[in-house]
Amino acid sequence: MQGKYTLGTAHIEISAVMLRGGKLTQEQEDKAELISVEGRHLVYNHVKKENRSYHYLTWYNEQQDAYYLLSTFGGHALTKEQLIKLAGELFRGGL
Repeated sequence: MQGKYTLGTAHIEISAVMLRGGKLTQEQEDKAELISVEGRHLVYNHVKKENRSYHYLTWYNEQQDAYYLLSTFGGHALTKEQLIKLAGELFRGGL
């Protein structure tokens, strides 16, 4: 499932993938940092490619066997701190 909030050219997107016992791998060029938000373990990913850079948060929900991704892009991307704060707000809201 996926949801996207758009305002002008700015986008915030959240998606969930049901793994059903599958596995996901991390790209080697991704700079991954383990962080904790509201008692949950997340991975902050910062990717720099030749012509672009972007960042996103990922986490795994063991009870749901689901992998979540929270990203921001477009005309006004959130900072790392804002992205982490948004994840905390989503968790406090019941996600």
